[in-house]
Amino acid sequence: MPDIASFAANNPVLILILLTLVPFLELRASILYGIFSTNLHWSTVFLVCVITNILLGPVLYFFLDKVMHIFLRVSWIHKLYTRIVERPRKKIHEAVERYGTLGVAVFIGIPLPGTGTYSAAIGSYLLDLGYKRFFIANLFGVLIAGRIMTAGALSGNSALSFIPLIDTKIALGFANIQNPALTVVMKFITHAGNIVSILLIASIIYFSFREKRKHLKTALLGIIASAAVTYLLKLAIARPRPFEALQITALVQESSKTSFPSGHATTAFALFAFVNKHFSKKAIRVSFLIFALLVSFSRLYLDVHYLSDVIFGALLGYSISYLILKLEENKKLPWQKK
Repeated sequence: MPDIASFAANNPVLILILLTLVPFLELRASILYGIFSTNLHWSTVFLVCVITNILLGPVLYFFLDKVMHIFLRVSWIHKLYTRIVERPRKKIHEAVERYGTLGVAVFIGIPLPGTGTYSAAIGSYLLDLGYKRFFIANLFGVLIAGRIMTAGALSGNSALSFIPLIDTKIALGFANIQNPALTVVMKFITHAGNIVSILLIASIIYFSFREKRKHLKTALLGIIASAAVTYLLKLAIARPRPFEALQITALVQESSKTSFPSGHATTAFALFAFVNKHFSKKAIRVSFLIFALLVSFSRLYLDVHYLSDVIFGALLGYSISYLILKLEENKKLPWQKK
């Protein structure tokens, strides 16, 4: 894996632009990253993220209007597209019906799940809002969202300053209690929690029960999706690992030099989420919860992650898996029949 920490540190503006272009994250994520994780002045962060998000709108609308119909000739793309666009269409339809262009601007500007330029472009295109009205709505909506996120980040900057302090104290505390015997056990657990091992464990547990095999693809999708999101966040945030930042002896070799979030915690709790849903036996569910907790603890003990890395990773993995389980429940995964 390339030295993504150095890359992100040397190219903060590029990372801001790339984060802003991520569907449904947009400047909601990039402004927070820019203010909390770079040395850029908040005004620079605001301008880069807002301008990128404003320019994104017309490009999306043009793509939907002039190019998308070519891809829709492929049946599976058409089915997936129909499922994806239905929700944004319904949401934005209410806003347009009540408030017109202003409604679309508010829809883009209020930083809530499901809102933003991507959803607004899809909904506006389906409702035939038109280039001009959408461009105006996107312009004002992005400015609203940018001001909300920037103000929130600046006001919360000092309030959140205690988190690194707690992280540091806990990391140094683990460094003082390490002993050879426990280190061997923690190394074994941490290797059992890497992405390859998690995928192997998932395959074994689902194949061991004939009636559960139909859920294996869903579980693997959730684990891989969780790992992919984690990788992108590592690239964007580029937080050094504790043993590097605090000059602690490294107990294990890591392929990545970045700490936030914990990939092991993310995938371990992603697996637990699926097992917790698909298996009714309490012993199995509790066993996988304990496994996920032990994997997460091993990352703290070995000083390759901070506490906040592990907590966020666990929440991220479980949340992504929960969303995919909802898609499975509603039969909206690509391989599910209507």
